[in-house]
Amino acid sequence: MKTDMRQTEQAIYCIGCGQMLDEEHSMLHFRTGFYYGRIPLGACQPCIAAYTPLQMLWRAVMSETAYGYPN
Repeated sequence: MKTDMRQTEQAIYCIGCGQMLDEEHSMLHFRTGFYYGRIPLGACQPCIAAYTPLQMLWRAVMSETAYGYPN
């Protein structure tokens, strides 16, 4: 029996490609910001690799440093 993703996992909206992902396939999750007011925002691995701002944010999260553009 196949279950609905909404019953077992939280759906995440990827801000790069605009796809709905399950939590397992989202590498970056935002605490604030929601799609349609209820679906958390995040980013998948291909979008993190493709978009410089997402790469910078990912590096900041992983290294626990400030996010920002270099001077």
